[in-house]
Amino acid sequence: MFNEKPKLHPDDSSRANRQEYIDWMKSGHAREGIVCWDCHYIHRKGNSNKYQTKLPGSSLCRSCHEVENKGIHGIHSVNNCIGCHMPPLGKRATKGDVHSHQFKVVSPQKTIEAGGSEKQPNSCNTCHYHKNDTPEEMLDVLEKVKAFGKGRKTFD
Repeated sequence: MFNEKPKLHPDDSSRANRQEYIDWMKSGHAREGIVCWDCHYIHRKGNSNKYQTKLPGSSLCRSCHEVENKGIHGIHSVNNCIGCHMPPLGKRATKGDVHSHQFKVVSPQKTIEAGGSEKQPNSCNTCHYHKNDTPEEMLDVLEKVKAFGKGRKTFD
C-alpha cells in the first residue's frame, strides 16, 4: 500500500533505508540542482569507500562549502560536516546506519519536543561521543556556544 509519509520521524526526516531520496528532495542541495552522482559514484566497480562517495568524509563537503572553525562550527572539528549535517537517523540493518540526506542539523530540541531519542534522534546524541548525554544537556551546550559567539565573555 502506498504511503506518502513512509517511516518518518516527527521532524519529517526518514527512519529507514532507501528513503534517502525523500530526504534529499527536501534539501537545499536538491533545490540548487545537486544530484546523487555529484557526490556519489553510481556504477563504479569495487568499493572506493563505504558510501561510494567521490571524496572521503567531509572533504567532499568542503570541496564546495567554505566553513570557518569558529562559533557553532567550532564545537567540533570543522572537518566533521557529516556528523552534524548528515546524522545517522535511519535504519537498514542496525539503528543509525543510514544518514539523513536533508543536510540539516537536527537539534536536541526536536528530541525533547518529540518525547525522546527513540522517537526523534538528533545530531548531537547520535554521535558516539555524546550518546550518554541527555538531549537537555546537549541543548544547554549548544545554547551556551551560541551565546558565547554573540559576545558573552564566559563559557560555563
